[in-house]
Amino acid sequence: MKRLLSCLLPILAALSTISCGDDTTGVLRLSDGEIVSVRSMVQDIKRAKLVFVGEIHSEKSHHDFQLAVIRSLHEAGNRVAVGLEMFRHEDQAALNEWTRGTLSETAFKEIYYDNWTLPWRLYRDIFRYAREKHLPLVGLNVPREITKQVSREGFSSLTPEQIGELPRATCDIDETYMNFVRRVFGAHGHSDKAFVHFCEAQMVWDTSMAAYALSYLEKHPDRTMVVLAGSGHAWRRGIPEQVRRRSPVPYRIILPSIPGKTDVKTATVADADYVWPAGS
Repeated sequence: MKRLLSCLLPILAALSTISCGDDTTGVLRLSDGEIVSVRSMVQDIKRAKLVFVGEIHSEKSHHDFQLAVIRSLHEAGNRVAVGLEMFRHEDQAALNEWTRGTLSETAFKEIYYDNWTLPWRLYRDIFRYAREKHLPLVGLNVPREITKQVSREGFSSLTPEQIGELPRATCDIDETYMNFVRRVFGAHGHSDKAFVHFCEAQMVWDTSMAAYALSYLEKHPDRTMVVLAGSGHAWRRGIPEQVRRRSPVPYRIILPSIPGKTDVKTATVADADYVWPAGS
C-alpha cells in the first residue's frame, strides 16, 4: 500500500501526467487483483463509452483524481464529455454557456450553488479544465422536488408533466443493493411502504442519470463520457446496472477505496473495475 500511495500522490498533486513518472504501480485492477499503472488503466478505459468515477462528495482528493482521469483520457485522444450528478438536466443551457466561454465564473457559481450545496472549490478545477479544453459538461440529475415527492409518496404520485422523459423507477434491485438502501433508509423511517417509496427515490436518481447519459451518447457517438457521481451511484449496482439494462455500450467503473464499503481489501468485480486507495 505504501508503494501504491507513493505513486498516486504525484498525480493528485500535479495532475500533469497520465501515470507516475516511471510508470510504476497506481491502481488496483479487480479482474485479477493486480496493482497496475494509471497508464495501463487508461489504455483499458479509453475503449469504453462510459467511465464512472465515484466520489465522496466532500473529499477534495477524490475530485483531484477525477480530474486526473478526465485529463488522461483527453490527452490519450478521446473526445471526452463529463456527466455530472451535481447538475440537473434542466440546467444544460448554463453548462453549455460555461464551456463555450460565454458565462462568467461568478454567474456559473450561482447556478452551481442552486444545484449543489458542497463548496465550489471542490469541483472548481474540473469545471475550469472543461472550459479550457472545451469538454462538454452534461447535467444528469433530476429536480430535487421530484426525488423528495417520490420518497414521500412513491413514483406513481408523479403527474405526467413531472415525469416527462423520466424512465419509470421501481425498487427492482438485487439483494446486496437492497441491503445498502435499507442501511441508508434506517434513519428515515420504518414502515414497508415508506421504504418502498424511499427505494424508488434512489432508483429515480440511478435510472435518470443512466438514461440522460445514454441519450447524450446516442446523439454524440464519438464521445466518451466520464460520469462523476457519488460512490453509491457509481457502484456497479447503481447507475451502471441501469445502463446495462438499457444498452450494450461498454463501460468501466473506478471507485475510491472506502473502508467498510469499497475497501481495497474486500472489493470485487461485483463492485467496480478499478479501485484507487483514497481513504484507505
